[in-house]
Amino acid sequence: NLAKEYLYKENRMLKRIAYIFIQCTWGAVQSLLGLIAMLLLGRQKHCFYRCAVLTEYDIDSVPKYMRWLGCVSLGMFIFVGTHKGASHEQVQGIISHEYGHTLQSLLLGPLYLIMVGAPSFIWCRHYGKHRGEYAARGISYYSRYPEKQATALGLRAEKRKI
Repeated sequence: NLAKEYLYKENRMLKRIAYIFIQCTWGAVQSLLGLIAMLLLGRQKHCFYRCAVLTEYDIDSVPKYMRWLGCVSLGMFIFVGTHKGASHEQVQGIISHEYGHTLQSLLLGPLYLIMVGAPSFIWCRHYGKHRGEYAARGISYYSRYPEKQATALGLRAEKRKI
């Protein structure tokens, strides 16, 4: 049992090192942008979520020039901006989804910003403008590429089902 536990911990450590190494090389562009965003946000709540650096913040408490950030993943950095009153389940769901985006970054490397970042940004803005119309038609924000894939990857990493 002790040998199994040691190998399990060793395996987890190697996975974390590999995740960070790949995000800092293959995903260097988005990870650098994430580091800059984290520094611009100032003093916020930072912690590790799995292998990523998670920043949770109250959108209303950050400088106005950073409020556009909302909830986003840039390389190994996850940002979850919420308003007061957000439930723990809502926040956890967003974190899981954003972690899925970090896995997309691992897979796509320098193509991430073009293949995931741009479509995600465009869909987010479009969905936000037409939220009521989409809700009336039963269309979820998470129903389209790349959001659907990010949610599936995040849940798979957490060994949860969709």
